[in-house]
Amino acid sequence: MKDYFNQIEDYLEGNLDKNDRTMFEQQLHINAQLAEAVEEHKIAYEAVDVLSQERLKTQLKNLQKERKQRSKFSIKKYLIPIAASLLLVSLLGLYLVMGNAYSDKGLAMSNFQTYDASGIRGTQENNAFSNGVKAYSTKDYTTALQEFTTLPATHPKITEASLLAGNAAFQLNNNKEAIDQFSKVIASDDARYKEAAQWYQGLSFLKNGQSDLAKKVLQTIVADKAHAYRKKAEALLKDMDSFWR
Repeated sequence: MKDYFNQIEDYLEGNLDKNDRTMFEQQLHINAQLAEAVEEHKIAYEAVDVLSQERLKTQLKNLQKERKQRSKFSIKKYLIPIAASLLLVSLLGLYLVMGNAYSDKGLAMSNFQTYDASGIRGTQENNAFSNGVKAYSTKDYTTALQEFTTLPATHPKITEASLLAGNAAFQLNNNKEAIDQFSKVIASDDARYKEAAQWYQGLSFLKNGQSDLAKKVLQTIVADKAHAYRKKAEALLKDMDSFWR
């Protein structure tokens, strides 16, 4: 069979030309040993093929594992700086948001509530005070401020007018005018409106960027245990000392 070894390999590998292949197949029909040798070669080839495939599969699996590991490291390599950047952006955004919320203006605006003028009545006459109250109730703060500030200091409703004028000025971002109007109410020492005017004056100082003066007003409020705005003043003072400022 040694003489046929090369022919058997050429036959199985398809290297024989047409004539040689025909002659070899004729020999297979008449030579049982040759036919048996060819079958043995086929089995050996198949075994080698199977082994090769298994080795190839093993190699592919190993390559896939290596790729996965590399990809994990590669992903981590890129994800870590991306995550760090996102975290930095988030923290920066949070700092900006909280910084605005805890700024002087932010704190003043978040603590401000327009004074309820439902208890303050104008007269049926068409005068500056009545017009101012009407404009204030409809949130026409520009008109309200104009009407209230035309009243003389001797007007019987000047304290109420000053309180509402201060609120209107605050809404219009006219902080200095708001401070002046609330100061008039405080100076009147009218118990009905003084405490509200102190609170609003503190907020006006804060909104105007005068945090030191705002603190003094708020501390005065806190010192009065019976003050209607004491708890609000305490909370605001605490926010003014916040980490975010």
